[in-house]
Amino acid sequence: MPTAFSVRTDLIERAFDDWRTPINFYGKVVDERGEPVAGANISFGWTDLSPEGYSRATTTSDANGLFFLEGRTGKHLSVAVSKEGYYTSRSNVDSFFYAGENENFVPDRNAPVIFHLRKKGRGEHLIQKDFPPGIGQIWQLRSDGTAIELDLFEGTKVPVGTGQLRLEFWRDLSDKMANRFDWKLRLSVPGGGLIETDEEFAFQAPKGGYQSSVAIEMPAAKQSWQGEIRTKYYVRLPNGTFGRIDIYLLAYNGVFTVHSAVNPTGSRNLEPKE
Repeated sequence: MPTAFSVRTDLIERAFDDWRTPINFYGKVVDERGEPVAGANISFGWTDLSPEGYSRATTTSDANGLFFLEGRTGKHLSVAVSKEGYYTSRSNVDSFFYAGENENFVPDRNAPVIFHLRKKGRGEHLIQKDFPPGIGQIWQLRSDGTAIELDLFEGTKVPVGTGQLRLEFWRDLSDKMANRFDWKLRLSVPGGGLIETDEEFAFQAPKGGYQSSVAIEMPAAKQSWQGEIRTKYYVRLPNGTFGRIDIYLLAYNGVFTVHSAVNPTGSRNLEPKE
């Protein structure tokens, strides 16, 4: 019959077994066209039983964009991929558990994890503005549809009829304590238009297809109801210039932020110059 001491020893030993889990990893780096990227810088970091509790290693991708790590032990691995002249995609999965989770990562040499980079192009001097403009400031939309307009060139809130971006917000206040409620946000570019985009690198504005206004409607009964949104649009302004806007709205109280980037030359290129 096992003693309390032997049971405790067994539990400790099993816990240490997690930290002795083999760590092998196989990855591949590709660009925006799916072509392999050679010479990308790879940084590994993993938790282990070393005196520091954490170890590191580096390597580079080969001519086929491939790289690997083998012969290490531990529980968790982080992988960072970068290369000068490229953007690193935020969509890359860079955290991998090898032990201790309900579902642990299983490496496969024949199915490497894909990491995405995007080659940098010719950047332009964009006019970039944040609303509100200062750290710690809070701007709110009224819940009755009262319009707010923003000047995307000056970075200020301006009288209605004088800005390039108009925001209007409605929220049902019949029950202020409700967890779900009807709300609606309308965005307009008077004399111009918007196109929603989910591109991570929204660097090339479309020639056409712009709508003068778009509405985000969120009835309380909607199955996929959300109380906050983050969304991105290309914009064509009345003076013929192009840009993009990133918008965040907290529908509970109308708090919002906008980041805008406009190319004043009239070019549709929205990649920023470093």
